[in-house]
Amino acid sequence: MAYTVSDLYHTHFAQLKLIAGRGGLVRSITSCGILDYELLPELKDRFFHSNFQEGQFIVSSLLYTKDNPYMLAEAIKHLMAKGASGLAIRNVFHLQIPENVIRYADNRNFPIFLVHSMDLPFETIIYTINRQLELERSASYHQEVLNHLMTQPMTQEDTRKWALKLNPSFVNQYFCMFFQLDVFITDLQKSRLVETLRSSLLFTHEDFFCAFRKGILLVKSSENLHKYYTDEYICQVLHVASQQELVSNAGISNIHSTLFEFRQALDEVIFASEYNVGHAADHLQYYRDLGSFQLIFPYCSSPEFLRFSHSFMDVLEEYDAENGTNLTETLTIYIRCDSSLSHTASLLSQHEQTIRYRLNKIFSITGLNRKSPSDVEQLSLACKIYIANQMLAK
Repeated sequence: MAYTVSDLYHTHFAQLKLIAGRGGLVRSITSCGILDYELLPELKDRFFHSNFQEGQFIVSSLLYTKDNPYMLAEAIKHLMAKGASGLAIRNVFHLQIPENVIRYADNRNFPIFLVHSMDLPFETIIYTINRQLELERSASYHQEVLNHLMTQPMTQEDTRKWALKLNPSFVNQYFCMFFQLDVFITDLQKSRLVETLRSSLLFTHEDFFCAFRKGILLVKSSENLHKYYTDEYICQVLHVASQQELVSNAGISNIHSTLFEFRQALDEVIFASEYNVGHAADHLQYYRDLGSFQLIFPYCSSPEFLRFSHSFMDVLEEYDAENGTNLTETLTIYIRCDSSLSHTASLLSQHEQTIRYRLNKIFSITGLNRKSPSDVEQLSLACKIYIANQMLAK
């Protein structure tokens, strides 16, 4: 993901005031520069044309405009001609910024900020930009952040801070998508797929996507999220991602309205995509549609849940190991098929009568009665806990 003016703004939101050019927040930042002496009459021709580059974010104290505030308009035009991404001003001389400058920057979508806090020196802005660009160049940075989010104990505030490391422009409303990829995909193919998604018109600077684990993670972040949490939008994204014929299935998390829940959203989308394995590539698996798994999944690794599941599933696994059978696989597929004999038989390439026989054997081995609703519920719950833990272990 390109580092943008919006990312910088959201990082130092409390110390920066945007006064013009909101439409240019999507501009990419490639470096940081300082403008203070280059426009002084005696130095202008020597430095200005060589000191600034495309994509630079510029900071300035307006030293060169101390005697002529209207020189700011000339500076803005020069910076835009150079392709600068934006300007942050520490107005130490308390100069009046001309209205025509603000209007011009607004019309040209050139962001101008006022630094209104002594807690944000230019050195901090420069460090923020350089550090973020350094991190963006690290291919493993996002994976490290995501792994940390998903594995380390965190407070809610820690979770929010780590989520913003992925994209400082995240807003509070978001949901996640995860596309499983072909097992033989190369790193180069992953990079190309990410670039394809990045260049599409389906995403904004508030979104995030990267290669992660066995797929591509996408976070759609927007104040108007209801427009995007639809089959139509997600199918459009899936269509773009599927053009290279590498995507095997898609999982979608619930909508979340606070970054405190970012880890939960990641867990949801990974689980939904794992649950979706085996379906057609155009199938969308929403976490919201997983029924009782929504209650089981967050607690499936707790000692109480594991103890309950082991009391039934261990017996089946031992029987399979001793007799060379596959009753455990039959039961897990049967439960994932919503207890459909025909669907289970189809996936296992077996006759329905064979599946029926195996189920009777399973109930017999576990000491449960297939005709008892209570016993059926217990076995189903034990198996779902087992399935959830199997998916988490992948």
